[in-house]
Amino acid sequence: MSDEELTTMSSREVGARMRKIREQRGISKADLAARVGATEDQLDAWEAGQGVAPYLTIRAIAEALSTTVDAFVG
Repeated sequence: MSDEELTTMSSREVGARMRKIREQRGISKADLAARVGATEDQLDAWEAGQGVAPYLTIRAIAEALSTTVDAFVG
């Protein structure tokens, strides 16, 4: 597996976990994006695995979802 494939797989996994927790909490993409200072398009891309949010944004997302960063990357 190449480094690029590993990075893509990891970002997809992080995004999928983020989306799952957001949906379990009943929070819309628009609401979460507003809470963390991102756009809905950015959040949509991160949840789709098209890159990973900056660490401070991931921390803000975790806090907004009442979870930890480990829940996304663990």
